[in-house]
Amino acid sequence: MLHLLFAIILTVTPFQIATATPGDRELRDMPVMVLYCDEDPGTINIGGGKEPMPETLVENGLCTPAEGVSLTFVLVRKEWDFEKDDPEEDWEVDANSWFARCDMDADGRCTLNAPEGFDIVLGVFLHDATVKPGYTAASFQRTTHNFTEFAGYGLALIPNGDPVGEIADHQTLALNITQTDKPANVLTEWDVEDDTDDTDLYLATNSDGWVSNIVKPQQEIEISLENVTPGTKISAICSANDDASADVHVVVDDDDLEIHIPDTQSDIRCDIQIGS
Repeated sequence: MLHLLFAIILTVTPFQIATATPGDRELRDMPVMVLYCDEDPGTINIGGGKEPMPETLVENGLCTPAEGVSLTFVLVRKEWDFEKDDPEEDWEVDANSWFARCDMDADGRCTLNAPEGFDIVLGVFLHDATVKPGYTAASFQRTTHNFTEFAGYGLALIPNGDPVGEIADHQTLALNITQTDKPANVLTEWDVEDDTDDTDLYLATNSDGWVSNIVKPQQEIEISLENVTPGTKISAICSANDDASADVHVVVDDDDLEIHIPDTQSDIRCDIQIGS
């Protein structure tokens, strides 16, 4: 039997995806690194200038490169005073906000071409579905800046006491987002029912138009497509990959999706089409 699915399609004006640009800001490369470590190694100084260097952590066997782990960076504050403002407050993300995704290579590295300046704040968001079960961030810095030659972002993932598994062990909701049948560059905002972290979660699609997050049976998930112009035609079709009896309900409301995860352990896939 074919997967039972439910889709609502809104048809309004022609599609449009906003281009993620930093306005008049200069862009400069900033190194990013993620490591799996046996214990908290302290600050990972990927930007250089301080010890211990990440290469030393790997050579000593304390850490290994976290290949495949992903981070999304978003310009969350355009005007920030380091003397009086909290970088984690008053975030403003809209359709024109700059964003970029970093997928770690075999060395656990990625180069981020990000807007430069100490008066702006970049929010950092971990794609939990790309992290091995049994690991958690040792000390997750939610914000960063790109303003000196030593700028960089490092993250250590350490055991949390749960059994260590493989990425495929996660139950995930994966979105395949296309724009006129081609992979789309989209910033998604996730609101997951029963999530104790009240911080906005922004996750960008990869180069193939995919983005995913960990879910549980019977959760309600709300997802906004941040850089898709309101009123754009969007269609969504969802199904359970390995459970033909599971009904996956999705409702499209302008540029928002409401998805109900059925009572199943199966991964869920949603194909999202922007434009005709």
